[in-house]
Amino acid sequence: MVNRASPCNGLGDIDQDGYVTEADAQLALKIAVGSYKPTAEEFRRADVDRNNVVLSSDGLYILRYAQGLIDTFPGCTGESHRECRGSGCETVPGPGENTCYYQDDCGHQECVNQECKRVPGKGAHTCDANRQCPTVKPKPDNSMLKIVLVVGVLGLLFYISK
Repeated sequence: MVNRASPCNGLGDIDQDGYVTEADAQLALKIAVGSYKPTAEEFRRADVDRNNVVLSSDGLYILRYAQGLIDTFPGCTGESHRECRGSGCETVPGPGENTCYYQDDCGHQECVNQECKRVPGKGAHTCDANRQCPTVKPKPDNSMLKIVLVVGVLGLLFYISK
């Protein structure tokens, strides 16, 4: 097997050793099954079809390229990049720097004044899957109970003083 450099933008060379090898294909498969958490750059290099998810098909493309069976990756034909936008990390057409790969790279969903908002930085997601905030039950109004207690205490004091 001949060592082959990436056909474009470092795609396929996940371990960044300068070549696309079977080791890169194995790493892509580990990412696909969730047994390896990639860095943002490793994710970008493993997603050779540029569909924003690393699947076993990416590993197969990398293996086929490393073995000389194909000459490029599907992701080498069109330019796009990932950046934080209103709804989170989105694919944007055209050249540019990838500023995110996962939704969490763009902050987290948090309930602010009963409204679900994207907040910068890491944190707990307090909105549900439908971007709704949990309903907050109003505190019961205990003012009537307080009045009854005061009147009762006053009545008891009046009764005792006689």
